[in-house]
Amino acid sequence: MERRDLTPQEEAVYRLVLEQGQIPAVEVKQQPGGEDALAHLMEFGLLAIDPVFPDIVAAVDPSLAAARQSSRVLEEIVRDLVWVSRLPQATSALAQQYWRAQKSQSGVIEVVTGLQVIGQRLGLLLESSRRRMLTIHPEPRRPETALESVLGRDLDVIQRGVDVRSIYLSPVRRQVAVRAYMEAVTAAGAGIRTLPKLPLRQFIIDDTAIVPHQGDSNAAVFIQDPSTVNAMVEFFELLWSLGEDFPGQMSREEQIGETLLTVIRMLVDGKSTRQISRELKLSERMVTRLRAEINDEYGTDSAIRLGWLLRERFPDGIK
Repeated sequence: MERRDLTPQEEAVYRLVLEQGQIPAVEVKQQPGGEDALAHLMEFGLLAIDPVFPDIVAAVDPSLAAARQSSRVLEEIVRDLVWVSRLPQATSALAQQYWRAQKSQSGVIEVVTGLQVIGQRLGLLLESSRRRMLTIHPEPRRPETALESVLGRDLDVIQRGVDVRSIYLSPVRRQVAVRAYMEAVTAAGAGIRTLPKLPLRQFIIDDTAIVPHQGDSNAAVFIQDPSTVNAMVEFFELLWSLGEDFPGQMSREEQIGETLLTVIRMLVDGKSTRQISRELKLSERMVTRLRAEINDEYGTDSAIRLGWLLRERFPDGIK
């Protein structure tokens, strides 16, 4: 039955039958819109045929009719839910055949949307990885929380004997958190190199390559086409051959990083921009820029808040 509210004509017909107690069906049909209204009211259960006189209709208690309709709808919902719950199992064999067919052709290229879903897919690939994890990180900064969240995972992959190598942008070597991460994974056996310029972010995990989808940070392309993956591996190896090992010799960027650490120490001690400038023999403009980098790394532009964050992280001062 059509699920909708009663029309004014249907309500008028019901009231007419209710007022007269019983009424011939022919008389109901003679009312404006009476024939269609009678059919719907009968189907709804608000009107019923007299069992003794089949040409006579009588009104039914609306609460009883509503209860019957509710029961019928609930039964349909239960049937639908049972059917929906069986869908994955009913189509699983076809799904497996579909993916086998996809892989046997030119490989799979799939766009995955949502950071949580992308993270889950990466996690599954890394859990089963046995050969390689090659990554390119073109970001000028990497949040400390992000590095902490992946450090344990990456160490597990390295300990399984997977070839783990990463290429970072040179300036990130100035970040305290990045240097700590790099030291931890290289000590475990990973390889890290840096370059002053890098293309888009990419992961290669065994035979799957992952890149951003059209610059959207909330979407990624998972590529399993062998030719494409092999080309991306060759591209990685070319960049790797041009990169500078970590730790390697201190570059100009890292020398600036040492200055940054000194500024952090002085900020922990409560020194102002002018005091830092005078003691380090730097321009106030340079000190202001370095403070901006520190603020960016710690996610605050408040000098007071920054001071508390630094004191929490380095309660005994920066060594």
